[in-house]
Amino acid sequence: MDISSGLTEPVFRSAVVDDLPAIAELESSEFMSLAYPYFALRQLFDVHGSHWVVAELGGSICGYALLAVLDSHP
Repeated sequence: MDISSGLTEPVFRSAVVDDLPAIAELESSEFMSLAYPYFALRQLFDVHGSHWVVAELGGSICGYALLAVLDSHP
């Protein structure tokens, strides 16, 4: 909770390529040695970027989600 900015709920939005450094930092701090390296996150963004969502709190990214959607048409 970010009381200093008055925000108590995260704001969700579509991710943009400029979010990748913050996503990589979050990934590293949360998953340590199991974190995806930046290049892997960039590749995932290049393929699935339209399916990424970030959560911001006080202007900082505090979470993200990536969905991989399969084409169900043969």
